[in-house]
Amino acid sequence: YFQYRFLQQSLRNKSLQMNDYKIALLCNAYSTNSECFTLPMGVLVETIYGNGSLRISLPGTNCTASGSITPLPMNLLDSLTVHAKMSLIHSIATRVIKLAHAKSSLALAPALVETYSRLLVYMEIESLGIKGFISQLLPNVFKSHAWGILHTLLEMFSYRMHHIQPHYRVQLLSHLHSLAAVPQTNQNQLHLCCFPAPLQAFFKQNNVPQESRFNLKKNVEEEYRKWKSMTNENDIITHFSMQGSPPLFLCLLWKMLLETDHINQIGYRVLERIGARALVAHVRTFADFLVYEFSTSAGGQQLNKCIEILNDMVWKYNIVTLDRLILCLALRSHEGNEAQVCYFIIQLLLLKPNDFRNRVSDFVKENSPEHWLQHDWHTKHMNYHKKYPEKLYFEGLAEQVNPPVQIQPQYLPIYFGNVCLRFLPVFDIVIHRFLELLPVSKSLETLLDHLGGLYKFHDRPVTYLYNTLHYYERHLRDRTNLKRKLVHAVIGSLKDNRLQGWCLSETYLKSAMNAREDNPWVPDDTYYCKLIGRLVETMAGKSPGPFPNCDWRFNEFPNPAAHALHVTCVELMALSVPGKEVGNALLNVVLKSQPLVPRENITAWMNAIGLVITALPEPYWIVLNDRIVNVINSATLTSDTEWVGYPFQLFDFTACHQSYCEMYCSYVLALAHAVWHHSSIGQLSLIPKFLTEVLKPLVKTEFQLLYIYHLVGPFLQRFQQERTRCMLEIGIAFYEMLQNVDQNTQHLSYMDPICDFLYHVKYMFTGDSVKDQVEKIICMLRPALKLRLRFVTHISKVEPAGAVQPASNASPANSSSQVSTGVALSVTQ
Repeated sequence: YFQYRFLQQSLRNKSLQMNDYKIALLCNAYSTNSECFTLPMGVLVETIYGNGSLRISLPGTNCTASGSITPLPMNLLDSLTVHAKMSLIHSIATRVIKLAHAKSSLALAPALVETYSRLLVYMEIESLGIKGFISQLLPNVFKSHAWGILHTLLEMFSYRMHHIQPHYRVQLLSHLHSLAAVPQTNQNQLHLCCFPAPLQAFFKQNNVPQESRFNLKKNVEEEYRKWKSMTNENDIITHFSMQGSPPLFLCLLWKMLLETDHINQIGYRVLERIGARALVAHVRTFADFLVYEFSTSAGGQQLNKCIEILNDMVWKYNIVTLDRLILCLALRSHEGNEAQVCYFIIQLLLLKPNDFRNRVSDFVKENSPEHWLQHDWHTKHMNYHKKYPEKLYFEGLAEQVNPPVQIQPQYLPIYFGNVCLRFLPVFDIVIHRFLELLPVSKSLETLLDHLGGLYKFHDRPVTYLYNTLHYYERHLRDRTNLKRKLVHAVIGSLKDNRLQGWCLSETYLKSAMNAREDNPWVPDDTYYCKLIGRLVETMAGKSPGPFPNCDWRFNEFPNPAAHALHVTCVELMALSVPGKEVGNALLNVVLKSQPLVPRENITAWMNAIGLVITALPEPYWIVLNDRIVNVINSATLTSDTEWVGYPFQLFDFTACHQSYCEMYCSYVLALAHAVWHHSSIGQLSLIPKFLTEVLKPLVKTEFQLLYIYHLVGPFLQRFQQERTRCMLEIGIAFYEMLQNVDQNTQHLSYMDPICDFLYHVKYMFTGDSVKDQVEKIICMLRPALKLRLRFVTHISKVEPAGAVQPASNASPANSSSQVSTGVALSVTQ
């Protein structure tokens, strides 16, 4: 009763404040009562919509928005019920579509855009959230040709929606591909936001013919002569902006500045006529031309002049944006000296002038990547753009030409972006390209020193590090200083925004980060045990866990276990130790007696090692093969000693471990199963080659053969489903190994279990697919084996039925009524 009275009393209060918990209470209590629900929901909606009378400016010119700039805080949104959240997000989406249909010149309120971004993180309202965003809102906005709102939605996707699942990203990219072909999207800002040339090239699958440097230079000179000789303004504009004409105009502007230090008004008109979409091709050609020009430069004053002109084209004349030019330079297919020149240009563009470095420094210093906790992002965003205004419509050139051109371009709303954030994905590519060329290692270290702080705003910094260290393992193998610098730059950029211990272990931070290049730190067994132990505890859900808590909805990983796995792999790959040594140390965590590894939890540790080692490059996990070879060659499997009881006790890890019978072969068997269980099919597909080329020549005894059957047997079904060819190769290898054993062993004690297993392989996995190859081998075996395996190849007259008495009634060969069906059947019939 008192609760009801309290709610009714609160409902009569018409001036609810945003920091008042009563709003959430009323929304939740009356979400199904439309009459009472209107007031509290109306307060929320009006707060983020703005009252319509207040106007604020956005970056650029002629761009204003509704005046509300403070988004609804996450703690308020978290306190709303699912129904209340659905009502709020439905209201926002409906308003956006309505404004798109009306083609309103007033941009959406920053508070509305930020709040909508935050609501999209809730998976419980996915149908109205991200699904509605991609399948309804985006197509409706595009259909209405509301370019400002379209640009806003794409900015949200680029800078706020890091958390959405991959299939939604693919769906959005397919939408963008269809939008890119529409004539109205030939717009500078839209192309900067979402239509990069590599994406178009990927979808169109066009092989662009590459022009030789000599021909390029020749064509530029010829076009430049035409430019100087033509006198009619309209003819000049038509000729150089005509569709299908060579994309050389940026090269001509470069030559104008090099020779005359200015560009006339016609140059601006041509650029304006070319448009954003066609200008992409001009930037590509210009990138190639720059490499040629710098390659033939005499150095000294001429080189400085070239850099000054290039810098002016970016920052003074606003002809091409820095991120677009760097991207084109980085993605061109230069080799050898030309590649070095290209990367030299990139380094000079980024570091020699202060323009970009100052922007990066101020942005990193003034802003936080945790946007979901901020209430004043828009204020900081506007302050930054006022200090460093971005001109995207050639305004600088329009002001410098003679006579100046007075323009007031209509900017699309910019709520989140700037040149620093746009450059970040380009920086990812630049780093990869620099890693591919050994002579520019020092240049990359310099770039990381000056610009590495940007990784504070990377949406997936650990994933990027993991992919880079994994893919470029061979390039970084002997460049330990560069590897350490890269890890330090990316992880260190977040030191002020993450709690201690969020990523790299304390031991690594103390020992590896400060190690000298001539005296690298080599970790001991304790280090590897603690690292794997951290992962084991995280996966077991230990509370409090090894890693500090965070809001996993905005994290690059969906849960602590995924985070733990990736940071563990990054740390291991960052060590100044060869991959083979790291791999062996990981195996030794359970294969050697370690005081830090609890016996009762050994399988969890094996599972963790399997997860980690299969997520590392090949040199790390291939060492397992050496351990298997050592076991195959060990006295345990090669001697003729009669084991008491069944030999399968030898391979039973659980029994050996529980009875404190520490059998090395059973540990290796269990660990191999853990590793292969987590292996990709690409990794597993190397097993047939390992069996035939390495293990087959070693197999001489029954114990060795049985061990290999135990080793590979659990994975036959996966081979059959994912790599049938491998399954057939393994099936043949099993018989070839049996032939080795038959030829090298006088007495076979376990023919029945061996034959049972081979029948199982036939009926469950291979059928008659390997019949021809296997038949030749069976015909060469001893009579007792021929008799037992006669149904494998449908040959029943290999030996007289009474020649050999089967040792076990359980053998399939003992059943004279068996008929091969060629389909998967149970072994024991």
